[in-house]
Amino acid sequence: MARRQAELMNKLAAAIPASPGTTRKRENHGGHKGKSKLPEQQPGNQEGASKRSISLYATDLKRLDAIKGFMAERGVRNLSDSEALRLACRSVQPSQVLMSVYEEMKTEDRRRKQ
Repeated sequence: MARRQAELMNKLAAAIPASPGTTRKRENHGGHKGKSKLPEQQPGNQEGASKRSISLYATDLKRLDAIKGFMAERGVRNLSDSEALRLACRSVQPSQVLMSVYEEMKTEDRRRKQ
């Protein structure tokens, strides 16, 4: 039963066109297993988005909401979290201040060894 479900899912995945910026597992026909990259994810290609998984803490979420609120006050409605994070990344100037912010951040992340 599980094998039949897997076969059906593979057929369904092959029939549905992949959206830009996604990866699709290759079918195993005696070749290599793994994921193939679509053109948007090839090194040096500036088009498309690169997906990331990040951890945000309460302080970060407050800042994210503040950015979204700031933009809403200026007529930009429905700003996504991704857009707000991109604004933050593009507007920060690398400087020594980052080191003190980083030290504060390390105290929030209990997974890291201090």
